[in-house]
Amino acid sequence: MKILVFTFCILTSFFLIIGCEKSTTKMEALDGQLVPPEVIVNQTRGSSYLQNKKMDKVIKLPLEIWDSFEYKMLAVYSTKRNHCVIDGRGDPIPLGVKVKIIDEATCFYVRFNEPGESPRTYPIGLMKIMVIDTGQEGWIWNTAIDLNK
Repeated sequence: MKILVFTFCILTSFFLIIGCEKSTTKMEALDGQLVPPEVIVNQTRGSSYLQNKKMDKVIKLPLEIWDSFEYKMLAVYSTKRNHCVIDGRGDPIPLGVKVKIIDEATCFYVRFNEPGESPRTYPIGLMKIMVIDTGQEGWIWNTAIDLNK
């Protein structure tokens, strides 16, 4: 009986080690290029989707890269949600630049605190990129990246 329990423990440990080893491998980095970032607010949904599409509001965002941001829990429709908070303007970056995605922020909303303007909250995320030509790294709107197919 002790041999059976010992064998079971050894086999279970073996399978756990093999299963966990695959999950710790690094993901392959994605490449893309920069496009004009935008976000859709007041997005309409429903059975008359095409008719209501005209009511969607598209906001053009600045094509800039930020060194850092801060996570904060802020209220959205009286429920606190995780936000990425950007303070100030970033460094401008040209369209069409080839980039490599390094990381993705865990927020679904970005609070953009631009100097001289009221803070704005957008239903969008951030991605950390590296500009392939220069090696510059920073955070950018996730809609600013067109992934290579």
